[in-house]
Amino acid sequence: RIITLATPNHGTGCCWSPTRHPWQACQDMWRDTLFDTESDFLKALNANARITPDTVMTYATGTDDGQVAADSVHLDGAVNLTIEPETEGGNCIDPSVHNSILNREKVATDSMNFLRYGAAGVSQSILARQSSKP
Repeated sequence: RIITLATPNHGTGCCWSPTRHPWQACQDMWRDTLFDTESDFLKALNANARITPDTVMTYATGTDDGQVAADSVHLDGAVNLTIEPETEGGNCIDPSVHNSILNREKVATDSMNFLRYGAAGVSQSILARQSSKP
């Protein structure tokens, strides 16, 4: 099983500076986002992917965490989850909101359950949290 956390699967607009991000793949993803294209890098990344709810889960931070938009994270056929950020801000220069996904207990719990049980594990953890709310 594969879990991606705020991964720019369909590109990112934060690779606009060649001096800050000199990698060609990053520049290609920026162009993909700007012009709604798919670069050779993203084509190779997503080629031959077997994406099902039991093999791939994605997690995004909010609709746009300042680095990667949720619609760039989510993949067709995967379990696609979004968690609202705990703080505001975040942009291409400040990755704090983007990186905050790594420290969220809910993300860790859903990830562990997905690794153990696939999509059913994530559904069960979500149902358990909902039923335990006052």
